[in-house]
Amino acid sequence: YLLEEDGVGASACVEMCAVVWPPLLAGQGVPSAGDSAVQARLLGTAPRAGGAAQVTYGGRPLYYYIGDAKPGDVRGQHVEDSWGEWYLVGPAGRSVEGGEADRGGGRRGRGRDDR
Repeated sequence: YLLEEDGVGASACVEMCAVVWPPLLAGQGVPSAGDSAVQARLLGTAPRAGGAAQVTYGGRPLYYYIGDAKPGDVRGQHVEDSWGEWYLVGPAGRSVEGGEADRGGGRRGRGRDDR
């Protein structure tokens, strides 16, 4: 997922936000595309407080959603909460809004597991 309020390469999701929306962390290596729809050139990382590297796509930090119970769940699609608006990320690096997502368990829109 991406948070609309995040800047390019900068995460605004900290403290309790990061509990509900855990950042996708890069671990020890450089992130790599696990699907042919993912454009490897758009993958990158951004530093987080504490020294961890968060995976970015098109410069936007990526997150999981604690409400997704199993692979394919997209309950975080188009969620508006106190931290902002959350969307799935499409292969072009932009948010997937409205009816563009059509599968899963989202609140408003539904879509494939594009995080």
